[in-house]
Amino acid sequence: MDEKFVTESLLDRLARWALFSALFLIPLFVVPSASIPFGFSKTACFMLLTALAGGLWAIARLRDGEVSFPRTALFSCLLSLVVVGVVSTLASGALALSWSGAFYDTGSLAFFLTLAVFLFLFASLVKTADQVFHVYLLFFCSAALVALFHFVRFAGGAALLSFGFFTAPTDTLLGRWNDLGAFFGAFAVFTLVTLEFMKLRAGLRALFLAALAVSLVILVVVNFTLVWVLLGAFALVFLVYLIAFRHVARAGFEELRAPADAPSTDASDAPHNEVPAQKPVLKIPLPSLIVFIAA
Repeated sequence: MDEKFVTESLLDRLARWALFSALFLIPLFVVPSASIPFGFSKTACFMLLTALAGGLWAIARLRDGEVSFPRTALFSCLLSLVVVGVVSTLASGALALSWSGAFYDTGSLAFFLTLAVFLFLFASLVKTADQVFHVYLLFFCSAALVALFHFVRFAGGAALLSFGFFTAPTDTLLGRWNDLGAFFGAFAVFTLVTLEFMKLRAGLRALFLAALAVSLVILVVVNFTLVWVLLGAFALVFLVYLIAFRHVARAGFEELRAPADAPSTDASDAPHNEVPAQKPVLKIPLPSLIVFIAA
């Protein structure tokens, strides 16, 4: 095998795992120190890992001698947003503040550009079903660890696993109390879409159902109204879509089957004891229905 190809493949794999590390670590990473702003530790981790992935990807492209861009309208929209962000920063009159914000928070241009680079690299490096499965697995494991941490604190009190930093009952690994609700609202959507669209084995399906139940329990504890409203609206639209899609699919199947099942005009071919064909039963998507009722 050509040595150049192996080096390029290794660089791309390292860049991809840097992105995966960012996805896994952002919900969990925190520096338990009062001298370091809570949000800065997460944005710094995200920026460093994205810069590492971008550097590895750039070296791989230089060795390869060519650069390819994702052929999608979303890339054009992302590029337009970057241009708008840069222009608005230059015209703001407070260039330094717009660039870094308060310790490179999520509203700063630096963070927005990092996010744009992350999305570009993600679209360029994550292409196969196995790689997407790794993203699913890492997000699932990260959410499971966050849930375990907070269930221990719910059961044992705020002093347990405080590390001298999480002193209040509403302190979370994600920052504010409502951020915990937003995170597990997104995780509930993730598990719901997975359950409804993917054909899972019984054990894996039971695991995702348990994850959905855990996320709903945490949402009940947090009780963030906006998350409940958005989750309920999504579950309702998703439920209607699934029922309508399955109804259309069933109607199409019946239409295709009709010519083959048409009655014969020959009397000799008529069955003596004709059994009426049973119509297929339309199944209600139970996970979506449960989430909608809970919301």
